[in-house]
Amino acid sequence: ENRFDVLEEATRTLRNEIARQYFIGERFKITDVYSILNSVRGVADTSNVKIKVKSGGRYSQTGFNIENQMSTDGRYISVPDNVALEIKFPKSDIKGSIR
Repeated sequence: ENRFDVLEEATRTLRNEIARQYFIGERFKITDVYSILNSVRGVADTSNVKIKVKSGGRYSQTGFNIENQMSTDGRYISVPDNVALEIKFPKSDIKGSIR
């Protein structure tokens, strides 16, 4: 497999699967990201997933501290009952790299 084709397919698959509306208070499952990426043909193993909060400009001004909301085992991000997460611009916000 061409590694750049695999990266493009993995990124496209992740965008299609994870870029959706989340319910208020719905946790973000990082394990789902690993599962989706590892299911793509040509992906041997996903080794590192980083979740970042973007703010300002075209993004919300509301602060959210991922580290404080991360489960102790790093498998999900808890979300307060009055908050809904959003991946606002999947095409530019979801990125990947290969080794």
